[in-house]
Amino acid sequence: WRRVRSTHLSGASYRCSASATASVTFTFTGTRVRWIGTRGRAFGRAMLSIDGHKAVVVDLYSASTAYRHILWDSGELASGSHVLRVAPTRKKTAAATGYTVGVDRFDALVP
Repeated sequence: WRRVRSTHLSGASYRCSASATASVTFTFTGTRVRWIGTRGRAFGRAMLSIDGHKAVVVDLYSASTAYRHILWDSGELASGSHVLRVAPTRKKTAAATGYTVGVDRFDALVP
């Protein structure tokens, strides 16, 4: 994961990767989690799973750049400890120019 700096981002930076062998995990205790990041032309698709359940694909492509965007929301979860995993797929929509997957931040709702 490489670091990208920009004043448009939470904390002025985020981490990104396009490698299919990269992944990031976020462990939290709460009832809901949101993945916050950037959508844009150079962004591809990510696999996301929570607590080891079946992964979903999240497409990060957008014709215009959107910073600090809610990329995924878990909805209501059982109260307790959870693990969120995000990984680049090295796949993209035809219009995308790259495969980048970025993590600006995760927001966990703690009861």
